[in-house]
Amino acid sequence: MINKHRLLSIVSFFMCICLFVVTISANTISAKIVMADEITDDTEEDTEGDGEEEYTDIDFTLSDFTITPSVNYIMLNWNVSCTDELDISFFNVMVDVYRSTDGTNYTNIASVESGLNSEMSFTDSQIEKGIYYYYKIKITGYYVGGSYGEYHAYQGVELIYDNNPIALAAEDFIPQLSITALNGRKLKVSWEKTYPYGYTLIAYKLYRSTEKDTGFTLIKSINDLADQYNYSYIEEGFDLGTRLYYKLRVVYEDGLGDRYESNYSNVVTRMITIDKPVITGAVSNKASRMTVSFNKLEEADGYYLYIKKGASGAYKKFKTISVNNKASYKVVKKKLTNGKKYFIRVVAYKNYNGQVLKSASAIGRYVNYYAYKNESYKQKMKRIFGKSTYKYYKSQAAALKHMKSITIKVWDLKNGKYYTRTFTILVHKNIASTVKQIFREIYKLKGKNRIPIHDIGGFSWRGAGSTSEHNQGLAIDINANENYMIRNGVVQAGSFWKPKKSKYSIPKKCKFVNIMKKYGFDRCIWNYSKTEYVRDYMHFSYNEGR
Repeated sequence: MINKHRLLSIVSFFMCICLFVVTISANTISAKIVMADEITDDTEEDTEGDGEEEYTDIDFTLSDFTITPSVNYIMLNWNVSCTDELDISFFNVMVDVYRSTDGTNYTNIASVESGLNSEMSFTDSQIEKGIYYYYKIKITGYYVGGSYGEYHAYQGVELIYDNNPIALAAEDFIPQLSITALNGRKLKVSWEKTYPYGYTLIAYKLYRSTEKDTGFTLIKSINDLADQYNYSYIEEGFDLGTRLYYKLRVVYEDGLGDRYESNYSNVVTRMITIDKPVITGAVSNKASRMTVSFNKLEEADGYYLYIKKGASGAYKKFKTISVNNKASYKVVKKKLTNGKKYFIRVVAYKNYNGQVLKSASAIGRYVNYYAYKNESYKQKMKRIFGKSTYKYYKSQAAALKHMKSITIKVWDLKNGKYYTRTFTILVHKNIASTVKQIFREIYKLKGKNRIPIHDIGGFSWRGAGSTSEHNQGLAIDINANENYMIRNGVVQAGSFWKPKKSKYSIPKKCKFVNIMKKYGFDRCIWNYSKTEYVRDYMHFSYNEGR
């Protein structure tokens, strides 16, 4: 249904009164100018033979979207217009402003009125330093004839500022420098782009000295600043043991073409030092210990080894190697807790002209001997397949090459009394030690915490097209008959699950299940909705799959 809206605009006492009939359809506005002498009283009949109404499409347009960052706010400017047949001054356009910090998830932060003007703006002051922002704008409606006219919704096309994210300007337009040592006796000085509000960024000037407070000379002027947000300069050619200092100035220009230079930035310093070693492995071949391996660095006199627990922990030295007479080194660290994250640092050092030169740190991560709760998917894949992605075996013969037979002890019931049984099962060789440890701890459970086991299964080939974790040796089924699998109310395998009546039925919450979880084996009980679910009470999977 086409809606018609009439606008009266008195041009002068001596000009005709024009009536605008506006039609909205999709993203287009249509209008017709009807002269005053064509208007008849509503009580009179229409004159026979009047011509058909003709409409001209009018599109709203957003253009010239610019964003200017300042020290404490970001200014957005844009223009809004429509087709030539009607002036934008007839419409009070509503424009919504959206903002994002990742370029995908936008939030509506403001609604701005044009006020019958073509030039619009918005100042975003609810922002933080150090965060990059993305913006987009969209016409969502308009008033015909100004603020007091009739409102109409309008789904305009989004105009997105997506060239690069915008950040606040640094105080006094000065970036913060950072410095790192590179192999080959090099230094790298880095900084991020700044935004001198009200000025044009022209260049960065980098200065260097061998003294902390004096003797700085210009070594590089960076003038090519287009579409670049991270800058760096690599220094080389200095003797070992030389300490260098760096600072920066910003060159900017005002609207009259006058150029200025900022104050100096912070001063960063680093010594030209030896290369860092290369860690070739940080693995655990026995429980509660790891072995760090790294290659010899010819110019080093020795090595310092550090360790920290968790990402937020502090590094502590645990080993000093004061000789350098081997092609490679393996250092063992004991008394580690399985399931904890440990990070390793290896630093080479050299005694030079009465001082100790230290290399940059080589950093590695300890891989736990046993699998553990909340182990990342990437780490699980590396543990099993040696890479970060999943691998399907093409045949049973191919899968069996990666399986290992293990023997475990469990408790079972006979005449109401517990007795020890042994089972031999196949599991993936890279999870075998974990499965053995699981059942060692389960076997130690006493009293009501014991779960008797009369059947258990591991690797079971389900066909080349199957996605079952049994194909990979990564799943364990326990007491299948008493721990059935049920899908949407229909039993798929087993007979029942009644933990209050049968001791072979494993409760949802118990120490048995907790031990499984401790080593990364989750029970496959999934609820998709009230009517869509899978509950496989027998099945424990290392990869949370079937």
